Amino acid sequence: MGLSPARKETLERTEAEATSLTEVLYQEKSLTADINNPSLAAISDLTFNNLTVGQKYRAMGALTGGSEASPSSGDHHLVVDVTHDSAILQRLRVRGNAITDIFSTIPILAVFTATASTLTFVVSTSTNARILGTPKTTFVILEKLPNHTATTIWT
Repeated sequence: MGLSPARKETLERTEAEATSLTEVLYQEKSLTADINNPSLAAISDLTFNNLTVGQKYRAMGALTGGSEASPSSGDHHLVVDVTHDSAILQRLRVRGNAITDIFSTIPILAVFTATASTLTFVVSTSTNARILGTPKTTFVILEKLPNHTATTIWT
């Protein structure tokens, strides 16, 4: 004796719902080239569109920056804002000078609930700066988080 059509439909629907709760969608983007003295604007290679309003997301990765290839002066300063719906989720800063120039890698980590459809990385300050574009040097992974709920149980 087999399953009734109604029972079979219920089991298939339950299986599909369980899969959607455990499936984690993600997308990785990285710079395609170095950016010397970046303009004060969104970095198009790191822009994510088509986010679902009300859905929880996690952005993680790294930004590597330092001085421009041929700086006009010794000091460099770079600020990149991780922004969503006009709010700054994280501010990434790199400072230094040509004498002791060491490229710095800054971790990216932001968890947010989408209130708009775009996540951007915006250069808000750039003086003699350079963002390295070698793959896996400056990159972002955006994950759609399934079934995550904030809690206060870990006191």
